[in-house]
Amino acid sequence: YLRILLVPVNLAGDYDFNAIPIASILNWDGWFGLSLIVALVAAALLNRHRHSAISFGILFAFIVLLPVTNWILPISVLMAERFLYLPLIGLSLSAAAIFAKIHDSRLRRLAAVGGLGAAIVLCNGHDYIRRNDFTFFRNMVRVEPNSAKARLGYGYALLQVGRNEEAAEQFEAGLRIIPDYPELLTTLAMTKMTT
Repeated sequence: YLRILLVPVNLAGDYDFNAIPIASILNWDGWFGLSLIVALVAAALLNRHRHSAISFGILFAFIVLLPVTNWILPISVLMAERFLYLPLIGLSLSAAAIFAKIHDSRLRRLAAVGGLGAAIVLCNGHDYIRRNDFTFFRNMVRVEPNSAKARLGYGYALLQVGRNEEAAEQFEAGLRIIPDYPELLTTLAMTKMTT
């Protein structure tokens, strides 16, 4: 989630089984992410009296994200961008409080224009990807090729535009990921029968 928040490129919308590698005790990036989370929460707690709005925003973001992280109770979705909507409210509050502390007007203007420009570029890119089911699922397969759900969605999108052979390839690729996925099996059978 930190990568999606800090560098929101190559997003997939949904990260299903086998799309996210399971971290082991030796993975440095897992330890780095955990250390970053602990450091941010500790800094927010230690500075809650001096920078209350910033601390509240950071703590709010982590508290509302916690139920969907699968740390407390496993849920059926491993990770999804939509789980970041509520935490972004807290992070936006923190960003606004930090922005308000910038006293130099030129630096404030530069930060505002830079932030707005980056948001416009990222939003336009995401709008193109989420234009319809075809572009959405094609992007999911590109970003998360090991997601059976992405293969199923892209296969359905290909069927809708009459590209049945390519759809069958997507369903078969999905079955190589999860061999007994009922929806993939039935849709592949129906696709083969109609071509």
